[in-house]
Amino acid sequence: MCGIAGIVTPMQTPSLEVLQRMTETIAHRGPDDSGYFVDQDVALGHRRLSIIDLSKHGHQPMANEDETVWLTFNGEIYNYLELAEKLSAKGHQLKSHSDSETIIHSYEDDGFNCVHKFNGMFAFAIWDSKKQMLFAARDRLGIKPFYYYFDGQTFLFGSEIKAIVAHPAVTVEPERETILQYMLYSTSYGDKTWYKGIKRLEPGCYLTLQDGHLSVSRYWDVEFKPDYHRDFNSFVSELRTLSENAVAIHLRSDVPVGSHLSGGIDSSSVVALASRHVSHLHTFSGAFAEGAEFDEREYIKIVA
Repeated sequence: MCGIAGIVTPMQTPSLEVLQRMTETIAHRGPDDSGYFVDQDVALGHRRLSIIDLSKHGHQPMANEDETVWLTFNGEIYNYLELAEKLSAKGHQLKSHSDSETIIHSYEDDGFNCVHKFNGMFAFAIWDSKKQMLFAARDRLGIKPFYYYFDGQTFLFGSEIKAIVAHPAVTVEPERETILQYMLYSTSYGDKTWYKGIKRLEPGCYLTLQDGHLSVSRYWDVEFKPDYHRDFNSFVSELRTLSENAVAIHLRSDVPVGSHLSGGIDSSSVVALASRHVSHLHTFSGAFAEGAEFDEREYIKIVA
């Protein structure tokens, strides 16, 4: 988990002090490092939790070779090794061993379509200085958060709403309809949040900001296409293969990897699959003492 924040103010250089204030509100997301990039019209902030490439080369915001494309990124691109190999073969000069850098060069090659190449969880913002454009994207299922504010002049974004409200341009007012929706359905829908003027980039979407024009596009959505000609065993086989591959690629890390273990079938399956690849897998569990109906410690111990 990392924290990202940023400001875009056309014809005006954003304040580094304000950017730092925004970024510091989410320091808990990234205790290992902090970084800032400020240029005409744009400012990007980052709080880092180091997972891949623990060296200074993984510092963010990160740029391409000629510093015309800048990135601030939260998440992990699990297929970064495969991407890095292909990018290097095309002539890109990678200065790090981080997954972050593969986002930059993939954007240089494929523009907005780069998101289709990423196997991972991500929320990132790219500033393209040649086009004077901000490009931001969120992963397919919305694992990583991305909130933004735009009043037609000032554009702000952050991993958490508290980063946005730290900017003096934002007045905190409740969005009552969204709050009511949450009270009725225990969730809220669409791009609105509990705060007026502050939105969330929805899962599977990206946005662009250029020449004062904000555009949001969907690049992925769930497709429900039942195949009634398949038998049960084929689904078992496919689910097993997908689960094994997903867990194996999630274990790519330059720090020790652990797993939450509740004793339920989901976490138990993940732990069982991960233990095939990691000799000493740490598990972390929480338990309740309100009676057997809520206490899963028996199952946790069996799996552990």
